[in-house]
Amino acid sequence: MPAIFAQLVTLLYIVTLLYNLVDRIFIGPMSDGMLAIAKVGLCAPIVTIITAFTNLFGRGGAPLATIVMEEEKYQKAEHYLVTTFISLIGT
Repeated sequence: MPAIFAQLVTLLYIVTLLYNLVDRIFIGPMSDGMLAIAKVGLCAPIVTIITAFTNLFGRGGAPLATIVMEEEKYQKAEHYLVTTFISLIGT
């Protein structure tokens, strides 16, 4: 589950980049286009930071839980997955 959530956020990141591109095409020609494009450009780094944290938690927690499950420590694996899921929700 955590890896799936991380992939969904990555997909949303790609959609956001395309959205910013379309915004620049339509906002640029406006009379105050430079200021509007600057405001739109402020969102890209924020989305990048959120994507980095979701990748950290989702793609890092799922393999760790799998390794622990192979050792048949299911309680510890569940703890890792719950912690990863809560961290994803928090970001």
